[in-house]
Amino acid sequence: MGAFLSVDDTRGLIYIHYEGVVTDEVLLQRDQQVLEWNASHGYHASITDFSEIAGLNISASAIRKLAERPPLSNSELPRVAVIVASDDFVFGMSRMFEMMGVGRSDRIHVVRTLEEAYAQLGVDSLELRAEVEW
Repeated sequence: MGAFLSVDDTRGLIYIHYEGVVTDEVLLQRDQQVLEWNASHGYHASITDFSEIAGLNISASAIRKLAERPPLSNSELPRVAVIVASDDFVFGMSRMFEMMGVGRSDRIHVVRTLEEAYAQLGVDSLELRAEVEW
């Protein structure tokens, strides 16, 4: 299982890319690491990309825990979180997170492709710089 965090400084965006099989433990741990990392960096938008994972083995309980966590950033800037989920099961679990997270101050969107994520953010491409590999 690999997770990679890259950033686009121009757009103030974090890009998290997952590979392999994603479990409750991995998802919750990586999300906490991203929150802690961003606390000192201050990015206000994110794309979480599950399009190349081999499988998703997570529970509704883990989704609930994620939805209860604070948003990506505490800044006053609008925050946008886009989840790329091409697989039907991953898409469904991501939509569950989106619905449970309605009270969050992030605007959460679930899409099927990276191109749709770019469109949601109003960009044609990203200029990513690798930051962390877990």
